[in-house]
Amino acid sequence: LSFEVITLIENMKKNVPATGEKKVETRSRGKIIVFNDFSSQPQRLIKNTRFASTDGLIFKIESSIIVPGQTKKGADTIPGSIEVDVVADEVGEKYNISLMDFTIPGFKGDPRYEKFYARSKTEMTGGASGIIKTASILDIELARKEITATLRERLKTKAKEQVPSSFVLFDTAFFTDFASISGVEDSDVSITATANAIIIPKQLLSSHLAAEYINDYRGEGITSGTLDKLILTPDPKEGAPYKTGVFPFTLSGTTTLVYKVDTDKLKDDLVGIPENFVSEIYKNYPGIETAKTVLVPEWKSSLPENKD
Repeated sequence: LSFEVITLIENMKKNVPATGEKKVETRSRGKIIVFNDFSSQPQRLIKNTRFASTDGLIFKIESSIIVPGQTKKGADTIPGSIEVDVVADEVGEKYNISLMDFTIPGFKGDPRYEKFYARSKTEMTGGASGIIKTASILDIELARKEITATLRERLKTKAKEQVPSSFVLFDTAFFTDFASISGVEDSDVSITATANAIIIPKQLLSSHLAAEYINDYRGEGITSGTLDKLILTPDPKEGAPYKTGVFPFTLSGTTTLVYKVDTDKLKDDLVGIPENFVSEIYKNYPGIETAKTVLVPEWKSSLPENKD
């Protein structure tokens, strides 16, 4: 059997109240731009080189860097520069500072002190020390479960609304993957769900069932309005048919198959046929269980020559 896939994506976010407490010891972080206005030669700064803010707070680089040398642009000299991450020397909120300039204390007493400097690229944030209010792990986990359940049902409803009338979607042919955008302890729990619904053509599935269970079935048009009452059980070894294109499953239950009579072909076969031969035509249509022919006026002995 062939199948098609309906894919839907939706995000949901929920704020979890801060009912718990935890001790934090974090260092402020941010980005600075280091300038070399000393010479045209690059300058290596080793790991843990210190940068002092205008109010004396120390930040360090966590790996060595090479600051490019000066360049010339016409008569102007352009300082070499490089962007780098820095971390506060100590934990605490006092290191959460706004944009400012920095010096390199290690160059103090050296001609380079005035010519090597840095400026904030971002504010320094994240420093904290002490007990803070936070969402409890239990509340966060409950929020995650609630969000995933809501997203699954919401996407399943949307998928069913998009299923064409000629296809069937079984509840067990609906697959949902979840990706958490928020951290483990974030009070704002944000989850994105990606749903893939496997839909199967009703005509194709009905014909397959007819071929399996109706002895005299010869490929005639057939359908069922109760296919969704059957129980579809995916093979547990095949977890993502929407990726692999392979969907093994077991189907069980009871459904009613209904023949679709090709009325245009039937009309063609009946044109001009004598009344006493009409029953033989009906026998060529397994989808017709019973039929009655009425001729008007009654003295007519054959069907009209005009198909209309």
